Amino acid sequence: MAGEVLLGHLQKAYYDADGVGGSSWSEIGQAADIRVNKDNNRVEIHERGVSVVLEKLGRTKVEVTMTLTVRPGATFYEAMRTAALAKTSVGFAFASANIATNGTKAWQGDLLIVGWPENGAMEGAKPSTYCSCLMQTRHQNRNT
Repeated sequence: MAGEVLLGHLQKAYYDADGVGGSSWSEIGQAADIRVNKDNNRVEIHERGVSVVLEKLGRTKVEVTMTLTVRPGATFYEAMRTAALAKTSVGFAFASANIATNGTKAWQGDLLIVGWPENGAMEGAKPSTYCSCLMQTRHQNRNT
């Protein structure tokens, strides 16, 4: 997908159940394959007498997906499950280093969990869920 970023081991992901500007960021350590997709909507412009359709970029749509191991009682898992069931947003930040370090570049925003399948485990496999989140508020790029 265009604009997709897969967070690697040199990047940090954080969440705050209270949202961006909430009480504090907690590092996400229980999620695998965190993907941040940023795609622009397209707007078609049709003009009389012009034989081609013009396209312009519209607003940016942000989607974050991740795979979580089902761990009832684990803080991050419970925060995500609670937000999914209550249909409330969660603050996320994706940073180039520790978010508290001076000069760290970070992208942050409040996201609504729109997909929360509860999958059972097959023999020997750990149960997991594939969590899909959509942007709810304006994102911010920031330097600390």
